[in-house]
Amino acid sequence: MDGLTAAGERKIAWAATWMPVLSMVRDRLREENSVAGRRIAVILPVDLAEAGAEVAVAFQGAMVHDDVAAGLAARGVSVFARRGSSPEEELGFFEQVLARRPEVVIDDRADVIRLAHTTHPEVLETLVGASEETTSGVVALRAMEADGTLNVPCIAANDARCKFLFDNRYGSGQSTISAVMDSTNLLVAGKRFVVVGYGWVGKGIARRARGLNARVVVCEVDPFAALEAFHDGFEVLPVAEAC
Repeated sequence: MDGLTAAGERKIAWAATWMPVLSMVRDRLREENSVAGRRIAVILPVDLAEAGAEVAVAFQGAMVHDDVAAGLAARGVSVFARRGSSPEEELGFFEQVLARRPEVVIDDRADVIRLAHTTHPEVLETLVGASEETTSGVVALRAMEADGTLNVPCIAANDARCKFLFDNRYGSGQSTISAVMDSTNLLVAGKRFVVVGYGWVGKGIARRARGLNARVVVCEVDPFAALEAFHDGFEVLPVAEAC
């Protein structure tokens, strides 16, 4: 095992220790033998191979960690990804995934599902269904459904309560603050921190910024959400005044 693969294996193992529910799902799928031999295309780093599925993975370039990709490949996952890949390369990766004629697609931004409908309709013959986790992806798929052009059943994972109550509010809330701190190398305490929108992600960001002693201002066009932010103790202003 080379150094890159070994580093990826360590990261995958570390992540698994903090994802007990995912491990339980994997064990149940393996026990039920429900995905064995199924061809699954995944656009996020999820390991279904241990449950017996034939998994092909593609990532957007900004999301790729080359060592993790190498670790997944060592576990038998077909990986089409490279850190810093261009949009043209990413399109090629998605097409390589579709060339494997997946039966299930677990998508992000609905890139692969839409590509199957627009340029690879032959894939729809064997595609049983798909899942989409982002708001933008679900909006696009619902527009296709309204137009009568969505030809496979899709699960809107983005609408799941565990997605917006926990992933959006706590996961995105924390990771956004971490990204701002990492990219600016600034102290958050005492800074004027403007949060545009007080949905589930906005709530998480605002509360974590306040926890770091920032002076948080919320901008929200929905009067009810604005009132909620006010009663949560935040200053509420129009964007033009806040910035």
